[in-house]
Amino acid sequence: MAHVHPLSCSCTKSELDLFEVPPTQTSIVDGRWIEYHPVASLAESSPIEFDIPGAGEEFTDLSQTQLYVRAKIVRPNGADLPGDAKVGPVNLWLHSLFQQVDVSLGGKLITDATNCYPYRAYLETLLNFGSEAKQTQLTSSLFYQDTPGKLHLVDPYPAGDNPEVNEGLVKRANMIRESRELDLVGPLHVDLFFQDRYLLSKVDVKIKLHRAKHKFSLMSQGGEQYKVVITEASVFLRKVNLLPTYQLSIESRLNKETAKYPLRRIKVKPFTISQGNHTVSNDNLFLGQVPKRVVIALVDNAAFQGSYGTNPYNFQHFNLNHISLCVDGREVPHKALTPEQRAVHPKLHEPVWTDGKTGPGLR
Repeated sequence: MAHVHPLSCSCTKSELDLFEVPPTQTSIVDGRWIEYHPVASLAESSPIEFDIPGAGEEFTDLSQTQLYVRAKIVRPNGADLPGDAKVGPVNLWLHSLFQQVDVSLGGKLITDATNCYPYRAYLETLLNFGSEAKQTQLTSSLFYQDTPGKLHLVDPYPAGDNPEVNEGLVKRANMIRESRELDLVGPLHVDLFFQDRYLLSKVDVKIKLHRAKHKFSLMSQGGEQYKVVITEASVFLRKVNLLPTYQLSIESRLNKETAKYPLRRIKVKPFTISQGNHTVSNDNLFLGQVPKRVVIALVDNAAFQGSYGTNPYNFQHFNLNHISLCVDGREVPHKALTPEQRAVHPKLHEPVWTDGKTGPGLR
């Protein structure tokens, strides 16, 4: 014991808790899943809206919310696809179908009005999950990763001997061939739905899904046009009943203070770089709170706006040779990066900003 620091307190190991009994959760009596359908019939040009009433004493576990969509691809006149149609969905098709998601609590909008929802969902999925998740449960959202270096290929069935193909696109295209309907399910990428605290009872929730352009969510050879038909949509929410005494204690505290929902906010801000402009400086990217992590992605404007002949998730370096991030006039986390672009992959003269300790995850 001579080497033990005098300020270090003694402790034991959990393996020696031989006489302890694990605690028992008694505050939640039971829970159930409820399916909510859109308030109006599905239409191509209209948002999909869900009204979830807060009536009753049940609390809502928003972290378990799941969006379900059944969709198919058809020709512009509504006819089914021929077997040789050279069209396929973009990656993470469930979330690429919607350009914006609005969530309101008690009639108050709590989400940002931005049309970058597909990019948020894609980057979160790409950076927060490992290969096992991407090859299993994430396929329910039609996540089949595009072949590296082949993201620009939009023809799922190219002719010729040994043609170059985007394997991810081929897998996705085969699933919707001949206008086959596809079931998609996954979580909503909304800040409030990525925290674990239950939503209070008697709080109405409204979810509005704004449809993305057909030419954003689809890729086709030669720019031939197709469209997406959503035949069914619903939202699954988990409701829980609390022990009456515990619920009364919450209501008593609400008379004295407000409920708190700590959020880790994620914002996607698009910026346009004018053609021919070789140097870009964006000041005041964020006012007030400084973000914990910044992800910068460059994509062709036509792909961002939506084009059948491009992949919206084909991020490129565009011969970038200098990039720096400054906070209060000081470069962070270190000096600027000066990558050297090569035909195969870029060479960084300095270590990248996300390493094994910090990780690239967004949450």
